[in-house]
Amino acid sequence: MKMKWLIALLLLNAAYVAALPSATIFYVANVLLHVILGLAGVVVLCWQWRRSPKIAVLLIAALLGGFLVVKGAVTDNRWAVWAHVALGVAGLAILLSRLSDQDDVVVGTPVANRPRLELEGWACLSSAEHPCWTIG
Repeated sequence: MKMKWLIALLLLNAAYVAALPSATIFYVANVLLHVILGLAGVVVLCWQWRRSPKIAVLLIAALLGGFLVVKGAVTDNRWAVWAHVALGVAGLAILLSRLSDQDDVVVGTPVANRPRLELEGWACLSSAEHPCWTIG
């Protein structure tokens, strides 16, 4: 149960850090909280899944996170930021698969489009989930 809270808090924190970058003390505190929560998650997962090869995805994401802490998430290191995010999402899908006891977990992204001609004039948002990959 504690692991679920840790994952939820880390996800909320990651969403804030990604969505609202600004040069404020509150943002810096959230970046530091993200590092602390990420380290706590790695320690807990390494202890719980000592013999699982799937933990490697999250360990590589954590190593990239450590690289970003040392080198900084600047333009030159943009590749590391995106790799950290992609591996984090892949690790989240593995965690969700394991926590929900389901073999298949589909990871998708919302795409906004107007699939039918009669919807093109509408001013509202029309979005659908586009599956990126399946873990299972």
